[in-house]
Amino acid sequence: MNGPNGGSIKALITVGNRILAGTDNGLFISSDTGSNWKPANAYLPDDNRLETLTTNGEYIFAGTLRNGIYRTALSDSCTWVNAAEIYPDDFITCITALGSRVFAGMSSGKLFISNNNGANWSVNDSSFSNPVHSIAMRDSIILLSAGTGLFISTDSGVTWKNPQIENTSGIFSLHLGDSVFFAADSIGKIFRSTDNGYSWTQEIKGLDNTRIKAFATEGSTAYCGSSSYSPGEIPGVFKSTDRGENWTRIDSASMDKNILSLALSGERIIAGTEYEGVFLKPVSENVWTGNSKGLCPAISCLYVTNCELLAGTEHGLFISTDGCKTWKRAGFITPDLKITALTRCNSTFFAGTEAGGIFSSIDNGETWRKTDAFDSTFCIAVNGSFILAGNTRGIQQCRVDDSVWTWVNQEFPGNGILSITAHDSIVFAGGHNTGAFRSIDYGKTWSVIDTTGFPASLITSFATCGDTVFASLRSKGVYRSTDNGMSWSKLEGLSCSNFGNLAIIKNTLIVSTYGNTYFTNDYGSTWQGAGLCLENKSVCSFFTAGSQLYAGTEFNGIWHCSVSDLLVPVIRGQRQRAIPQSTDFKIRFIGTKNIETTLEFTLSEPAQVRIDICDISGRVTVSAVNDYFNTGTNRIKWNTLDIAPGFYVAKMHAGTNLSVVNFVKTR
Repeated sequence: MNGPNGGSIKALITVGNRILAGTDNGLFISSDTGSNWKPANAYLPDDNRLETLTTNGEYIFAGTLRNGIYRTALSDSCTWVNAAEIYPDDFITCITALGSRVFAGMSSGKLFISNNNGANWSVNDSSFSNPVHSIAMRDSIILLSAGTGLFISTDSGVTWKNPQIENTSGIFSLHLGDSVFFAADSIGKIFRSTDNGYSWTQEIKGLDNTRIKAFATEGSTAYCGSSSYSPGEIPGVFKSTDRGENWTRIDSASMDKNILSLALSGERIIAGTEYEGVFLKPVSENVWTGNSKGLCPAISCLYVTNCELLAGTEHGLFISTDGCKTWKRAGFITPDLKITALTRCNSTFFAGTEAGGIFSSIDNGETWRKTDAFDSTFCIAVNGSFILAGNTRGIQQCRVDDSVWTWVNQEFPGNGILSITAHDSIVFAGGHNTGAFRSIDYGKTWSVIDTTGFPASLITSFATCGDTVFASLRSKGVYRSTDNGMSWSKLEGLSCSNFGNLAIIKNTLIVSTYGNTYFTNDYGSTWQGAGLCLENKSVCSFFTAGSQLYAGTEFNGIWHCSVSDLLVPVIRGQRQRAIPQSTDFKIRFIGTKNIETTLEFTLSEPAQVRIDICDISGRVTVSAVNDYFNTGTNRIKWNTLDIAPGFYVAKMHAGTNLSVVNFVKTR
């Protein structure tokens, strides 16, 4: 399955025929002019938000938000190493490189300097007392903005002069072109210098009410990207053909988005947007096209019904009604909100956010309204007619029919409740290194669970199966209780770190770790890698429906399989594929109502073929085909009037082979 594409593109650079995009979900690379993207985050930290990117032709340098400067050699694959650590409570704001010299500005005003490709660093902590906003280099000139001042150095940053720019609140974006320098402040003013940065004039012809965040130049042609954060401000991309004296907006109809980064690649201009991914345009044309396939945000939570798939991300909620082919944003939930939890009670959806409270929808996700729940929500669970929400202060509950949130009668220590699950009248809640809690009366009263069976740790997930409860402890492993949480023991045999989400399908327990997913059918006596679609992928969220497993990943979108796919045997150390690469199974719909359908498949040898149509829980709703077929391509007409609108999985059994196709029956 595909996931929603896009994200905030904070930095763009081009290296040969490749485009590199720095996002708040790590680095992505495209080698086909932006048509497809792949993550390139090997050995970046868990918190891999990239604030800035640069290259000197030999190395790529990435500034992370709080984890220092990372470096990788300029090759086909990116394997990152930590080049420089930064001080606590400081973060990188900008980075630039030229030749062997690299400069990185900090929010504290410090300047990190390397003269040998980032191998060693010195710190200038005396020149600037305010945050460094932007830095740029050309030849022997270094231009830097900090606080409300602009500074210039011609001796590799040893000494700095302070050229004056009048009527500015501080420069936040700098660009050094071939013969003209540009500077933009935070309130929509743009300045130009033609004498290497020593004197500046304000240029606003065509740039009224803009807030410029990015520049790109090629000869006398300049581009700038604008964002809108106040009424009247104009977002989009602007172009000048006279070295920045006059500007015109490019294709305002399709490019009315906030622009965070720009780059030029051959005859194309590339724009990185806030929340909407990457757009490209040939220099000679005026129409932009979105190119973000594979540029996936982290899928923090999932909910799947027969007709909708909801995906919560770092930047809002997305909904698909056509089997993940296309996505749209959920109305009223702004993209600056991280979705932390999704659930449904009766016909009402609930979406928890990190800093915006809880939203509800009674029309299948078409519209949403904010409830009166507490702002910072980590988790949500349904327990009968009650909704329970864990947040930074504790636990709130509400009845679905009145939507009034009240605090439970219990004070929880520490930083709140990170995980919560319910089974009949019993509710389990996990804290942030503060232990686990249990309620036996639908969450009305609570008691602290005796944790002598497992140490205090960040409890990331619970899962229940009858009286058996499983708990995932981030740094300690997976623990089990067979008496509804009264006593606990650790499941051995899984030597991993960073344990994440849990899911149970029938008797199969599934756990995600950073980079892989494992399962056990015997309560932890033996573990196997999930393989197939989830191998070498970091899973952020699970959703189960009957025998079906849905996984939202950090970099690779949404994946789906049945529990039987997890159980495919391992041969010679590798998991045997259930679907041969040569199998060609397709579903072709005729007309717009998806009623007349052709099932098409190719066989390499004669075989008995059965095609079952299953709902999202894995239940067979109809057997469309059950007959013997000859070698070659076979086509069978099938009428879909036998099934209701919704998501379905067509499973073709041909001999010992299994091939699967997801499809949607529309209304």
